[in-house]
Formats: sequence, structure tokens, C-alpha cells
Amino acid sequence: MLATAFSGVAWAVRAKAEESSNLSTITLTQIINIDGVETTLNTSVSYGGSAPVLDDVGEISYSEPLEGHVVYDETTGIYCVYNQILLIAEPDTTKAQIEALVDEYDGDVVGHIELTDDFQIEFPDALSLDELNSIVSELSDN
Repeated sequence: MLATAFSGVAWAVRAKAEESSNLSTITLTQIINIDGVETTLNTSVSYGGSAPVLDDVGEISYSEPLEGHVVYDETTGIYCVYNQILLIAEPDTTKAQIEALVDEYDGDVVGHIELTDDFQIEFPDALSLDELNSIVSELSDN
């Protein structure tokens, strides 16, 4: 398996690494507008032990979802970007391998966090949450 994928709101990323009490944390923050309401999304990844100070976190890029592309799924109560998924690559998987993998689904890499091997994948057409989850399932099996 090259990667784990999931659907959901895409992230415009501000990453920071900090170290305290032998616990290292990477925090990602996104402010998005959903149905006219500004919402802040945060996620943090913490791991034990001390980590070196990061002088270079590598490539960090993203593609802001276009207006109207964040939709609400009535069945699940989930907001998602109707043509994007997020994919977390296994260590040592190259960006070229991910590009080849998602090309089979007409997807393009439009964002990448090198430090955490996260890839923002965009498809040319609007997809239902079920269709996105189907692609996610297939990609996770590769």
C-alpha cells in the first residue's frame, strides 16, 4: 500500500513544529468559509520523544477550494469538497508515485505537505461523497 486516503474539507496549511515536555507537536490550521460562516479547522499530531528543530519543513502547498465546491451531505451531515480528497503517503513513497496512482482516476496533486507526506488530490468533475469514498477505498488498497 502506497498511501491512505480520505475525503473531507481541504486544508490551506500553516504548519508549525514545537517541542515541550518530551512531546513534539505539528499543528495545522485552516480558516474556511462554509455557508457564509467563518470556521477554523485545527489538527495536531503529537509524538513522544524530542525532535530536532526543523530548519526546513520541505514543500508546503495547497489549492483553496473554489467557492461553491464545499458541499453538505444531508445523509451523513458531513461537509466535503466535492472534487478533492486528502491522501497520506507511506514513508519513502515519491510524489511521482502518488501522481501516477491518482492519474488512474484523472486526479491531480494540487497540494503537498512534504514533512507529513500529505497530498491534496483534485478531480476534474464534481463527485458525490459515495464516489469520493469509493476512490478513497480503492486508493487505500493500493
